[in-house]
Parts: sequence; structure tokens; C-alpha cells
Amino acid sequence: MKVARAAAALALAAAIAGCAAQTPPDETAPEETAAPSPTAETAPATVTPTPTPSGWTAPDSCAGIEAGATVDGADLGACVQDVLVAQGSGRISLSGPMLRGTVDFTFEPDYAFHLDGTGGTDIPFDLWFVDGAHWLDRGDGAVEADASSDDRDQQIAAEAADYAAPFSDPRAIAELIAASPAWEVAAEPAAAGVYRIASTAPFRWNEVDVDTFVLRLASDATPLSAEVALTVHGFAGTVTQTFERLGQPVEITAPTG
Repeated sequence: MKVARAAAALALAAAIAGCAAQTPPDETAPEETAAPSPTAETAPATVTPTPTPSGWTAPDSCAGIEAGATVDGADLGACVQDVLVAQGSGRISLSGPMLRGTVDFTFEPDYAFHLDGTGGTDIPFDLWFVDGAHWLDRGDGAVEADASSDDRDQQIAAEAADYAAPFSDPRAIAELIAASPAWEVAAEPAAAGVYRIASTAPFRWNEVDVDTFVLRLASDATPLSAEVALTVHGFAGTVTQTFERLGQPVEITAPTG
């Protein structure tokens, strides 16, 4: 990795992941409470299926999802992607020690999203993808991401986009799901009308190491929530994603630098 990229990664850790300092931790300090395991059988209260638009039919790519089935990761990723594209827009609420906030996204007329987030120890930031470019605002104005730039802020913006993608970018979420070779659909529903689908083993996608991933879909294949225990850019934690307002209009505009 180039020196500039390494510096950008450290700055990203401080700005987004909320690391207070880049010095080694005090080994005498008490251990932090471990993040909750994402493998709990009880479904979050927020995953109760909501009514889908009249006439909604799950895409053909979701046909193999049924109780007790083993589903190929590529097929499940395609299913989730096809559902989100078909719904057209929505919101993802994020919670966890690594990242919190909301993501509004739309595929109409062009794909775009806006993450209003807080990383680590309550460090706020905004991340956009609009007109084919990422933008990051850490409170002092939006900066366009460019990993190849000599400008440190543009490198940090690019690192932030990479860091946040598994949580906030619907396209990347589908790719992350597809990276697990196999998923198991629970024989019994997590709740009425809810499929609980878990990755069968740890897996890796780009620079993301995933220990466990539990996805919940409604019986019509609409995504409800995901709980992901993972390590990204050296930071480990569990993030819960809750899908909301699918199909409701979303308007996202590019920030001004």
C-alpha cells in the first residue's frame, strides 16, 4: 500500500470508526463488553413484515428460498438486488458500535444514496453516491472521493466509501451476500411470515472478513433486516441493518464542495 493510502486509512479510522488515538491500547485497561452475537434466534422487533404494494410478486431469482433450503450465495445476492431494484427506493437504518445512522437510496431515475451516519465514538459524517461519484462531509464541507488523487482528503473520502459500502450501498450489500458460498434457510420461521437465512461459514469479500451473517426476508422476499459480525479495515463489530420505507419516493441531490 502506498504511504498516502496508509495515512488515509489511519485518518479514516479516526474520523469514521471513531478510534480516539492510533497508539496501542493499554493492556491493563478493562476489556470492553463484547458486541452482541448476531446469531440470536429472536428476531428484532423491527422486522415485522409491512404491507407490500398491491400486485407485488417476488422476482424469479427468489424462487429457491423456502424453509429448510440451502441457497447459493450468488442466487441469494441476486434475489436481494432484484427486490431492491424492483422496489426502486427505500431506507436502511444502521445500528452498532462501528456505524449508526440512516441510508436513503433510490434506483430512479439513476442509482444514488445518502448516508447520514455516526461512526465509533459519536463522530458524525455524511456520505453520498450521486452521478457516479462518492462525496464525504466530516463537518467541514463535502469532498469528492478519489483514491488515485494526491489530495489526502480525497483519499480519505474514497476509504470512507469502501468502509461504509457493506452497510450502506444496496449494490454492495448484494455483492457481500453473494460472497458467501452457501446460506441456510431455517426450517422454522423467525416470526410469522419471516425467513431466517444464515451464512453457513465465515467468508471474505474484498477487505471485509465476515464471521456471521443473518438475513431476514419476508415471505414475499422483501428484505427486513440483516445482522453482520465482521472486521473491516481492522475494526471488528456487529452492525444491524433494518430495511424500511421500501418503494417510497426518495430524492437525493449531490452536495456542493
